[in-house]
Amino acid sequence: MIEAIICKNCGGSSFIRKQGRLICSYCATQYKEEDAPRRSRKNIWLAIGALVFTTFVIVWFLVSYGINNSGRKSTTSQNQKLFQSDSSLKKNRNQYARENIDKIKGWSLEKYNNIQRAEQIVSAESKYPIYQNGMHFSDLERSVGYSPDSLKESRVPGNKIEGIATWSTGSYLKDGEVTISISYDKETGQILRKDLMGNIYDKE
Repeated sequence: MIEAIICKNCGGSSFIRKQGRLICSYCATQYKEEDAPRRSRKNIWLAIGALVFTTFVIVWFLVSYGINNSGRKSTTSQNQKLFQSDSSLKKNRNQYARENIDKIKGWSLEKYNNIQRAEQIVSAESKYPIYQNGMHFSDLERSVGYSPDSLKESRVPGNKIEGIATWSTGSYLKDGEVTISISYDKETGQILRKDLMGNIYDKE
């Protein structure tokens, strides 16, 4: 069997040598051996070039996909670490505040937890919300034993004027600060919100 030769009639590439002639196995076309139509070198190089190009495209795609996938994994990992770090910091601050609330004169965790916030009722007959069943700020102030370190007023759109009272450890603690914020309705004196916050100083 002879290869690297193609038949001009049928394009076959399988030939039989017989009596100095080459006979196409498919269409029986006969050729003198020296006149047999050889496969063009140009066609061979084109086939090789196409194969190399295809291989290059496949390799490029695989490498690009690997880099992009690695980048996405890296970004996802960094976001998870930042989220975990932020959650851990918030948890530490909350724990710090709960553990040191008694460093604020007149306060304890039990007293803070026992503060009853008012229920808000929205009525079509009233322009502003109606509050009920909330602890009165004056009773809390009397229980603490002294006026707040800071007392401000604020009006939230659609609500009545609110008072915002703050008690804090100030600079009493060396490693951080604890603050209690109480918001109450100025008209009825009922407590609307309470917040216990901790701030841990960075260690140098």
